[in-house]
Amino acid sequence: MSILEERFVHTQDADIKARVAKALVDLGDKNEAYWDFLVQQAKLAIESDAPSPQCQSPVNCISGHPAEYVAWARAHNVAEGSQAEMALYWREGKVYLVSGDPRGIPLLREALKSPNRDVVWAGANGLTRADDKDSIPLIVEACKRFHDADEVRLIAHTLRQFQTDPEARAAARAAEEQCLPPPDPIEALKRNNEDPLFYVQKAAATHPAETISILKENFVNTEDERHKAQIASALIGLGDKEDIYWDFLLRMATALLESEASSAVKNDAQGKPIEGPSPEDAWDKENAIFNKMLTFIEIVAETRDPRGVRLLRRALSSPDYEIQTFAAAGLVRARDNDSIPLIIDACKNASPYVASSIAQALVYFDDPRAQSAVDRYLSKEDAKAAREEKANGIGPLGPWPP
Repeated sequence: MSILEERFVHTQDADIKARVAKALVDLGDKNEAYWDFLVQQAKLAIESDAPSPQCQSPVNCISGHPAEYVAWARAHNVAEGSQAEMALYWREGKVYLVSGDPRGIPLLREALKSPNRDVVWAGANGLTRADDKDSIPLIVEACKRFHDADEVRLIAHTLRQFQTDPEARAAARAAEEQCLPPPDPIEALKRNNEDPLFYVQKAAATHPAETISILKENFVNTEDERHKAQIASALIGLGDKEDIYWDFLLRMATALLESEASSAVKNDAQGKPIEGPSPEDAWDKENAIFNKMLTFIEIVAETRDPRGVRLLRRALSSPDYEIQTFAAAGLVRARDNDSIPLIIDACKNASPYVASSIAQALVYFDDPRAQSAVDRYLSKEDAKAAREEKANGIGPLGPWPP
């Protein structure tokens, strides 16, 4: 952490400084200066009155920009391709800075009021990932402020991330239907532009053979690797026995874990960093690898397939706590009692904050070693809440038992 703290002090680039501050906050650093800087950066995006400069769909799109943005740019004398315009892109990244921390919830709610579709999406995404069910009505209000169907769908689909609390999950599904009436599940799967995991159960309930046939065709025709992984997971969940789907998940997740290791900073014989890409390029590459890897580890963890155990055990040694947490949850869902000592070791080698996150999974093992570790790494209040969730059928990455 001392290296990150020094980098925060000496870095002048605001984006890099924010990423360093975010890493320090995620690691549990209590210095308020880091959180204050993240808030400052997030407010720059949240308080801006500029609409998104990027079209979500061809509707009302003028020369690559939404009509409302074109009107705003003219009124504010923002020229096409100018530095001022470039600064308006990817503002949702600044909103992410305050996600993952309870202190960020008020700011994320403010983001829902933004005229920028991407800022609204980032706010909704952060609130749903925080399981802030009190924000569900606010997300519905945000949906209703947009008129383009693709933009509304983008925001409404964040509500699907309410998975742990059955009451919140039901409220979120009802809220999504308020934003967008649900399509026919078979037709939605055929379009192959929706989240297949959301519609697959509804489609399979009435047309199981057709559902599998559509998903197999979608898998072949899909180039986006994350979308392809979701389709593979859906087929595995429906009991399809073809190895091609599991092999794809395993190959991609393994390659990403290896990329994580190879992207680490390398030193020469004297311990000095070997010159590589610029800090900004390195951060961008690392973030891209991490986001993709997190997706694949989560998908493997959700499958409950015992073939994923070896990979998930490997992911426990990741330097990122979110990946470790998903790995531990996946090992629980695979009912791999032999991994209990490995999860406990991961807790031992982590900071108190990270250890408590990883140890949540141990609640679901009916084993004295696991339950003892829960009491060691979680506060009394958190351990009690985790055990109550288990008793209420709430499990890691979905209902319990899976």
